[in-house]
Amino acid sequence: TNDQWNGIDALRGLCKVHLCDVVNWNTYCLMSMIGKTPDGIEKWMLEEEAKASGLTLADVKDGSAAEIFVRTALGKLVIGVLRMWKEGHAVEHRVKDVSIEWNHEEQELIQGDYRPVMDIYIKLEASSQSFQPLSEL
Repeated sequence: TNDQWNGIDALRGLCKVHLCDVVNWNTYCLMSMIGKTPDGIEKWMLEEEAKASGLTLADVKDGSAAEIFVRTALGKLVIGVLRMWKEGHAVEHRVKDVSIEWNHEEQELIQGDYRPVMDIYIKLEASSQSFQPLSEL
């Protein structure tokens, strides 16, 4: 039997990406504020990160986790990797959904403060009926 690992088959079968202990400030800031209305310094910081990602405060408040994630720094990195897989290996995945899990018992030093650990789960699908980023809506 041929039990060799096949990387392309593994990529084709990939259905979820798990980003552990997210510390990128742009991604952490935007994803942690989905559905919220910030005020004071928090509002200013969120406005800066939203603007850097081509979003508004309304987008962050009203958008889905998937819509916001694909516009963040780490989201753009993930989209870039998916694009490379498509071009180099004829494996096409799209972001279907994104969820966040928090660990409030552990802390990471992020942007000068200790904050709860954030993990991001990106659900992928291979079909053409997938999530469309805000820019394509």
